[in-house]
Amino acid sequence: MSNMARRLIPIFVIFLAVLSSGSQVLAHTLSKDGNISAFLHIDPDDKPVPGKVNTIHFYFNDQDFRFSMAGCLCNASVMEGSKVLYKGVLPADDLRVGKIKVFLPDNDVSYDVALSGKPKAAGYFQQFKLEFGIDVGKPPPKEPAKRNIWPLVMVGVLIAAAVTTGFYTLKRRSKMKAPRRNDG
Repeated sequence: MSNMARRLIPIFVIFLAVLSSGSQVLAHTLSKDGNISAFLHIDPDDKPVPGKVNTIHFYFNDQDFRFSMAGCLCNASVMEGSKVLYKGVLPADDLRVGKIKVFLPDNDVSYDVALSGKPKAAGYFQQFKLEFGIDVGKPPPKEPAKRNIWPLVMVGVLIAAAVTTGFYTLKRRSKMKAPRRNDG
């Protein structure tokens, strides 16, 4: 598998999840700092459950394709006001995915989630700080939320780039295999 394909797989998986989830698109939260961004996803079904341990996944992306969990000194924290529910290293779940398990004790509460990271090797990727909010048991706002189309635009550009690359690769291969004519 090519290096580019390995980089595109997490993005494609997120794209498929967003498309297949219908109304759950708004449940995924995106935070961005410079070239680094991450989606927050909560199991089960993007619906945090009060009084239980919830698994929070962070799907990372960066515009330079240099970020990896193995090369990151990543930390996460989950706060309920001034009360610390989780603070520590963000364990890797995959090349570009980190996850934590955290007990969310109360209903009708907003929790603050923060991620920070810096590269283990200086200059490999930029340092970042990302912030998310989790509302447990709160009804959705009465005004419709504005939909963030950035992830869909990004996936569209990636698909267009992959199709274009595939087209030129096939064209180049067909030129190599084309029989030579003898015009004389």
